[in-house]
Amino acid sequence: MRYLSAVILLITLCTSCYVSEELPADQRAWEYDFPSNVGLNNSALYTLDNQIDSRNYAEINGLIIIKDDKLVFENYYNGHTRSSLHPVGRATTGVAALVLGLMIEQGLIANLDIPISNYLPEYQNIFDTNPSKKNITFRHLLSNQMGVSWNEYTVNTERAESDFYQMKLQSDWAAYVLSQNQEAPPGLRLVLNSGSSMLLSKIFESILIDITLEEFIDQEVFKPLNIVNYEWSYDPSGTLDLCTGLSISTLDFTRLGYLMLNEGRWTDKRRVINRDWILDCTIAQTPFLEDLDFGYFWWVFSDQFNSIYTNNNEAFWITGYRGESIYVVPEEKLVITVMANNPYSNIVYNQSMNVYLKIIDALNFSEQDS
Repeated sequence: MRYLSAVILLITLCTSCYVSEELPADQRAWEYDFPSNVGLNNSALYTLDNQIDSRNYAEINGLIIIKDDKLVFENYYNGHTRSSLHPVGRATTGVAALVLGLMIEQGLIANLDIPISNYLPEYQNIFDTNPSKKNITFRHLLSNQMGVSWNEYTVNTERAESDFYQMKLQSDWAAYVLSQNQEAPPGLRLVLNSGSSMLLSKIFESILIDITLEEFIDQEVFKPLNIVNYEWSYDPSGTLDLCTGLSISTLDFTRLGYLMLNEGRWTDKRRVINRDWILDCTIAQTPFLEDLDFGYFWWVFSDQFNSIYTNNNEAFWITGYRGESIYVVPEEKLVITVMANNPYSNIVYNQSMNVYLKIIDALNFSEQDS
């Protein structure tokens, strides 16, 4: 069926389909509530819902809003449902960042400033050919400062001239990323490069002995969050695709955002990821554009952007190249998940961001429809 949160269901359908004491088995993380009870404008969300359904924002397939620990909006479009799996594109890198944090915490990797060449003996010839690549560290991967040539931001990732596109034609994606021309010493220049997460995947797989990387993620990240509705893909060499390989339901995707909002704890206050690591991932580590900064695989809106568009609400987010996005606004205890499928959209500025800004506009308005 087509899901919608309690308030919209009551307004539009005069039913209490999801207002009950017993939460459905696939959604026992949050209580339901009316948007107006948590400071969101009911009418604005109703209008936004109709606009999405009319494709005013191109193809949006799912929208979920968590506010003040309550699920206040959930709907699906274009035939999608709560159980539908959706590829999240380069937003998969957010999982790669979580895994790296866990491996550092568990002592499997000493720190971010260890050269990655220590873990990639199969690429020794690449390092020998260009010795400066031996100075690439984990920190350089996370902060997009490897120093290699990569045109992911300047050329749409779905066009043949994109390095991202060409990577996916290779038998070994990590080797392709590492073999690109070294244009600057590591750490000197920021160039968006999601392919770096494939190097992380290779490293993780080399470290893990008695368990596969997929099993490690399931055991250490997904099961603690009750994430069960997902699939992984691999590159032709058999390496888990930590760049774009996660397909997941919109609801389970939202759980990752909620974990970030709560600085690594789940709904039962259980610690899943180290708090300091979450903060490192979600604060500005390197400037990118006038409006945007970059954390560790997560984007951060600049102060200038927030002052113009979001009433100074600081936020961080992650997005796929078709607009599959999670937006987190800690001050408002707000998580917004927009599951989109808009090819050739900008990696950052896309219709999903427009939906996010509409929801921010709906905050703290006086209610005329409650």
